[in-house]
Amino acid sequence: MTDLLIRDVNPDTHKELQRRAAQTGVSVQAYVSNLLDEHAAQPSLHDWLERTADLVRHPGLSGAELVSAARDELP
Repeated sequence: MTDLLIRDVNPDTHKELQRRAAQTGVSVQAYVSNLLDEHAAQPSLHDWLERTADLVRHPGLSGAELVSAARDELP
């Protein structure tokens, strides 16, 4: 593990983090560490947009038509 120091946190933000940490029964440090883990596990917007470039395109079909067709395939 490595350390991270965050300076100049807005006092209202810190109070809210303390409240949420207490609600979940963990320290502020553990709560924020978990938030950072969850955030880092998600792709960045740039990475996500790059992945969409690899998706199969369906020219001439709207998104609504594709969703409708997918729903029709459900049991």
